[in-house]
Amino acid sequence: MTLRETDRGFSTLVEAASNNPRDQSYKTALFGYAWDRHRSLVIHEWAHVLQLLSYPLLFLRAARAGRVMSGPAVYLAAHPGHYSLPLQLELDERWRLSSMLGTIGFRADVAEDGVKLSPVESGVVARGTLTERDLIEEDATVFQYRAEIAGRGTGRAYRNWLRERPRYTRLFAFLARHFGDDRALRALPVLVRVAYRTTRPIESFFKSFGTLIGERRSGWDLIADQDLDDETLEEVLFGNLREHLGSVDVSELTMGKPELDDPAGIIDDQSFETLAAHYQQLPIAPLTQINLHGSENQRGIATEALRAPWRFFNRWSREFDHSLVDYLPPAITVALDDPNFPFGSSLLVISPLLNRTEFPLIKGHTYADWLNAVLKARMLWRGFPEGMTGDNARCPHATCAYHPSGLCQGWMTIPAQAADCEFPEFFTATTKHTLSIDGGALESMNPT
Repeated sequence: MTLRETDRGFSTLVEAASNNPRDQSYKTALFGYAWDRHRSLVIHEWAHVLQLLSYPLLFLRAARAGRVMSGPAVYLAAHPGHYSLPLQLELDERWRLSSMLGTIGFRADVAEDGVKLSPVESGVVARGTLTERDLIEEDATVFQYRAEIAGRGTGRAYRNWLRERPRYTRLFAFLARHFGDDRALRALPVLVRVAYRTTRPIESFFKSFGTLIGERRSGWDLIADQDLDDETLEEVLFGNLREHLGSVDVSELTMGKPELDDPAGIIDDQSFETLAAHYQQLPIAPLTQINLHGSENQRGIATEALRAPWRFFNRWSREFDHSLVDYLPPAITVALDDPNFPFGSSLLVISPLLNRTEFPLIKGHTYADWLNAVLKARMLWRGFPEGMTGDNARCPHATCAYHPSGLCQGWMTIPAQAADCEFPEFFTATTKHTLSIDGGALESMNPT
């Protein structure tokens, strides 16, 4: 989170960061400021973590994103050679297109015989156009609203709350046109949860939406049925998708192939458990495991929190239920958006669960140890798709050989002295290559 503010507390923190960003009182104050002054933002982003650990398709996407992130380093390590800079490695077309699925727009036309989906030209944003991002963001927005008021809320109150500041609204507006505000508020998170238990979230969302429309026309208003709680409603819609799409064999769902190659179908509970067991290298995996198989005080908490946020957040004390502590984000970073906030002063907080949970793939290490390596790799390669060229603008050490290479573009941990930088050693350890003497190429550490 990069926080923006103009109050005295903000300026005091900027000053403290300049003086001694390693001081514990500064770190505590910065973390407390985020929770106190930006609580709503924290809750919204926390909702995304709960989605990621409990929605099967998002968990699988995380595994695939990890593969893409580490791909350049793995490739270089496996292919020793001489690589001229700037580094030219292209992402496979199927993988590139798969990474864009969340931004493709669709228009839904509701007719007597069902719902027809039509893709919208790239870049066109118009009334009635929806994307996967709308599903994820508005699910989190409903969570945020219900956590803030510590209640289920009403459609009218939610609509008023949405007007208070810029927020995601297109999905709610679409549902409200067909169901009214109250039913739209109830249906939105249920439809999203069901959608991400499949390999076709947009298709599944609108298939379930069509089911609600059809049943209502036939006399059974599923959303208004007081005998159906949200969990039961979700299972009714999920069962309908099972009949429509069928189940996907879990062997078809791997991090080794892009999402575009997935067959259509539901991801049943057993398949999700298999995925969670296969991809223990994900920093989110310990949270998924306790939600599926944790202690009596852990099991199912994330799922329940997404269904009923008001049970876990106190509007008056501004505290959250202790059962959510183990479901804190694996890592939280906090920085201040101010020109005087020095590089290297961002706060990194790793969750208590990761600090105490052994990493099963490296004996004697915890997930917190592993997460540090993952975050460094993310810093290194996240700028790769856009091209890694030019100076690292965040770094003042212009005399460093790596500085003009573009290789350290995404690196964020800037030391006081260039000699203390972790980047060269990390880059060489992960790629088995180092910068040539003239700075114009990469050379293998183990030439064949």
